[in-house]
Amino acid sequence: MLDEIPVVAFGIRTDFRTKAFPGSQRLMEVAHSLQEMKTICRCGKKAIFNARLGEQGIIREGEQVMIDGESARYEALARAVIWRLRALKFGSKQPAVWD
Repeated sequence: MLDEIPVVAFGIRTDFRTKAFPGSQRLMEVAHSLQEMKTICRCGKKAIFNARLGEQGIIREGEQVMIDGESARYEALARAVIWRLRALKFGSKQPAVWD
């Protein structure tokens, strides 16, 4: 509530490197209350990481925001899944579905 006006906002808390987005960080600093929207990973568990994935697998470095000119996609993943993908050797193919 701001000046008797209810304010509702949502966003992604962290990037693919687990670094807070500045806008999300500020929202958390001034929010009167927070309500988490749960996301489900491909394995069926709660997704807590945002992974940036490219042709060679998981991407661990780069600019925080990447929109144009790059062939990457994002996926919300559980801790066990992201650890497994990080452990894959460079150039290995990722499983299409979680086994």
